[in-house]
Amino acid sequence: MNIWLLTDGKMGDLVQCRGIAAHLIAQAGGTVEERTVAPRALWAMLMPFTPIDPRENFNQPGSPIAPNADGEWPDLLIASGRRAVPYLKRVKKLSQGATTTVFLKDPRTGAGTADIIWVPTHDKLRGPNVITSETSPHHITPEALEQARQSGVARFGTHSHTVGVLLGGNTVDVNYNAQTITKLAKGLNDVLNSEGDTDSASRYLITSSRRTPYMLNKTVSSVLSNRECWTWDEEEENPYMQILALSDVLLVTGDSHNMVSEALSTGRPVYVFRPDGLKQKFHNFLEGLEDKGAIRRFDNSLEPFAGTRYDASRNIANTILDFIAKRAH
Repeated sequence: MNIWLLTDGKMGDLVQCRGIAAHLIAQAGGTVEERTVAPRALWAMLMPFTPIDPRENFNQPGSPIAPNADGEWPDLLIASGRRAVPYLKRVKKLSQGATTTVFLKDPRTGAGTADIIWVPTHDKLRGPNVITSETSPHHITPEALEQARQSGVARFGTHSHTVGVLLGGNTVDVNYNAQTITKLAKGLNDVLNSEGDTDSASRYLITSSRRTPYMLNKTVSSVLSNRECWTWDEEEENPYMQILALSDVLLVTGDSHNMVSEALSTGRPVYVFRPDGLKQKFHNFLEGLEDKGAIRRFDNSLEPFAGTRYDASRNIANTILDFIAKRAH
């Protein structure tokens, strides 16, 4: 099976596509190509409701949707991000329907945009070809976590109790202003006070994203500085996977659906800090997981509880394989 992953390069979209592709390759074999659309500003601004940028049509040099060297179209195209929508539709037409198309998240152009569409449960789009899950697809597997655990021990050593702190950052709706950062800092101070200054105090491993404001990272690191604490300096490779694998408890900021979903792939207890400004659909997402006991809201406690492992990628991959098998008969 030849699989194309089509995005505009945003990492949040790409990791979702990669996660599903990895499961498909593991089960069915094949190859994966990552292709990136880069429409000019006018077309990009109006997407997904405009055709593709003519400069990137299939017969143009460097086109992200040029057929393979043998002139063949992919067996499967997985796309994500609104700028990828018209390109997905174009490949579907050029392949005369031979390419199975999958779109991740709401394309905003209706359920008929692709053969299969995945959306998180808290989104409204529904249809006979729309599949849903509470958590998002990702590339994290038990095997990958075990490899990361081994390399993480070599890098950080062992500890009786490790708390992983995953910091997101500003979005269109969320702004980590002084009030929000102070709220998180107060909660962490309460955790430290409840631990006391003992030999059994937790170790803290902190990582951030490209969206993380300087003051958020600095404040959290400062609060935890009187404990055994390590903060990613953004110069060496991000030990994100190692932190997931080593942590006994995870604290995640709730501005990223992907980050919460990836934390839940570990089966560890996950606490989520809710910054001000979250959309209602994010609150619905988090409250649904809280109701199931999968996560807890972070206020001032990081007490361990029974974690739950979630893996949407495998289920989505199985749905795709079932679709392809039925189509072949």
